[in-house]
Amino acid sequence: MPELKLISSQTPNGQFHIIVDQADTAIASGFGPVSLLKQRLPVHYRQYKLNNVLDHRYSKFIDKYFEGELDSLNAIVKKYYGSDFQKFVWGSLHNIAPGKTVSYKKLAEITHKPKAFRSVGNICKSNKLILLVPCHRVIKNDGGMGGYLYGTEIKKSLLAHEANHSN
Repeated sequence: MPELKLISSQTPNGQFHIIVDQADTAIASGFGPVSLLKQRLPVHYRQYKLNNVLDHRYSKFIDKYFEGELDSLNAIVKKYYGSDFQKFVWGSLHNIAPGKTVSYKKLAEITHKPKAFRSVGNICKSNKLILLVPCHRVIKNDGGMGGYLYGTEIKKSLLAHEANHSN
């Protein structure tokens, strides 16, 4: 049976995990129990065995992010699984500077689909690369937090962390 690597780091928001494939490409990430993260894997990976990796270079990038080097996550190789539009939206999230936010409506405009703000919200919700693809930087048009898979407290914490360490 093929195997995937599980990389875990302790963060101010609890355990954070990254699952990488045989090529060391991140395919899923998130906070909390590994069992929930495994359920969020692309379907064809869900039966793969997970091997814990203790000293992976990606752990250092996560640590650096939480130490204030906000661009360190860019060094993690990522793979998106979804439609072309989903991939475009997820890719567009990287253009939101750390410490900044945009509304779902503005993100829809950025992706050239100004009326697709609900679709953009659903695409953010389906992001399998939490934190590595910064969907936490998208908020409601009225300035409210909107949703976040791991709760609005973690979303607020990530935004505050980025605001405190951005240039």
